[in-house]
Amino acid sequence: MHRLSARIVSAFLMVLGLTLGMSQPARALDAAGLPSAIENAATTADHEAIAAFYDSEAKTARTQAERHSAMGKAYAKGPKPTGGRKGSRWAVYRTMSPHCEDLVKGYKKAAHQYDEMAAAHRKEASEIK
Repeated sequence: MHRLSARIVSAFLMVLGLTLGMSQPARALDAAGLPSAIENAATTADHEAIAAFYDSEAKTARTQAERHSAMGKAYAKGPKPTGGRKGSRWAVYRTMSPHCEDLVKGYKKAAHQYDEMAAAHRKEASEIK
């Protein structure tokens, strides 16, 4: 019985040692905490947290790009006819589609830049020993 207990304790200590040796999961950051996190980034976990923040921002930018793309297509179609009058309602529809296209380009560019920033922090995290 004593040998079995010793083996169980030994196995537990080995698992505990492996667990403690693993890198900690990235902590969640918000925009307000990002400048401080950048200034104080020193560990793998710090850089992974920053990378995760940028991943989230890239995802948000892509979602916005998709939303504005759909809006641009809707504006390009124009309003449903009401009484055959085009008037000023058509003017706003003609001007809004290009605005949406510009926003789509901007959001796609932002998403790409966030991806690059995340990759840079992941590279930095991988180089920390």
